[in-house]
Amino acid sequence: MKLSKSRILFVAIVTMFLAMVVGGSSIIGAAPADCSASTEITGTLTQSGSTITGEVSNCTSEATTAGMVVIAAYLNPDGTVSNQEIERQTGSVDAGEKVAFVATIPECTVKVQLYKGDNSNDPANILAQRVYNASKYCSDQPTPTPVPPTATPKPPTETPVPPTATPMPPTATPEPPGGGQGCTPGYWRQEHHWDSWANYSPADDFEVVFGVDASFNPHTLLDAVRLGGGGERAMARHAVASLLNAGNPDVSYLYSEADVIVMVQNAYASGDFNGVKNLFEAQNEAGCPLN
Repeated sequence: MKLSKSRILFVAIVTMFLAMVVGGSSIIGAAPADCSASTEITGTLTQSGSTITGEVSNCTSEATTAGMVVIAAYLNPDGTVSNQEIERQTGSVDAGEKVAFVATIPECTVKVQLYKGDNSNDPANILAQRVYNASKYCSDQPTPTPVPPTATPKPPTETPVPPTATPMPPTATPEPPGGGQGCTPGYWRQEHHWDSWANYSPADDFEVVFGVDASFNPHTLLDAVRLGGGGERAMARHAVASLLNAGNPDVSYLYSEADVIVMVQNAYASGDFNGVKNLFEAQNEAGCPLN
């Protein structure tokens, strides 16, 4: 039986597609990029139902790496919100080509980032970012299953000898309780201090982290800590600084991360932005121990 040219072409296309998706990969093969209007690396995110497609076009003269990461926002039992990466895809993009990443997102709050290079936490590498299904949080955060012991411990065969020497009292002064230190929004917004951000990234979404609806845009944590003005904007500026102070192990801060998130949520619920801002500001100006 002799195949027509159109049937041969169809079989070839199907074969290429199967080769790309085999093994569960969600990266669609490379194709020529439209570089008529750009000489940079660009990216777009589109949604169709629960499917997210991220497309990266490389209009430079050198090959690069790129990727797409899907992050879910989980509502913890104590009422706080935490982010968890649920999927990451990476690939190489040759000069003049484009690739597409495809992912299926859950029906709860997720953030999708499309990035170039190897570091998705660097705001300069973010090509596109969107938050989907922001009306509810994920609640089915997986918990690790404890591994049962493989061997039964043997009981001691000898009676331990009591110590004969009186232990010396500690000579070090115990650390004071939390508080007394804090770095200002002006410290945290500077790029050369981003290495002091613990548990959070400058590109994290303010609304997702705090579980609120902000009136300012754009609203990454870095955008918020750079805000000027009073009211909600001043509270948001100091809220991000407070969260970063609380999360840094080298800062003895009065509030915990959970405290800060609850205080911000109460501010949005009551409309008392200035009262919460004043509490944060007093601690953020207590004295910064970081370089």
